[in-house]
Amino acid sequence: DTPPGVPDADAAPAGHGEQVLYVDDDEVMCLVVERLLERAGFRPTTCTDAEAALALLNRPDGAIDVLVSDFNMPGTSGLELARQVRTLRPGLPVVISSGFLSEELRRGAEALGVTQLLHKQNTHEEIVPAVRRALAERCVIAPRG
Repeated sequence: DTPPGVPDADAAPAGHGEQVLYVDDDEVMCLVVERLLERAGFRPTTCTDAEAALALLNRPDGAIDVLVSDFNMPGTSGLELARQVRTLRPGLPVVISSGFLSEELRRGAEALGVTQLLHKQNTHEEIVPAVRRALAERCVIAPRG
């Protein structure tokens, strides 16, 4: 049910070197997701905490195309990270993964303009299609000029 002229993100070709920032306090998840994204043609960068991710996004050369963050992390939650990213990089697509997608999380994510929510247990299958959809949506809503 993709509108005419909009690429179907699930059928989209592999990435073309787009930079994906993945944030998760689980180092094993970071390694696995990094490999999955590399194989799909993206350039992943991983961080194990929100502060490191924000530092990367604050750098002038921090050209990130999509942010994917775990929701439940020590210190700063994925929603709080999304809130801070909205101020820092208003147009950056944000995807949040969580082991439990509560109604409260869904409402908070919607209010912050989070692009998608992923079930963390399905990350292996869903991460690449989610990044493709986030990139496709970014292209559709990007200002022309």
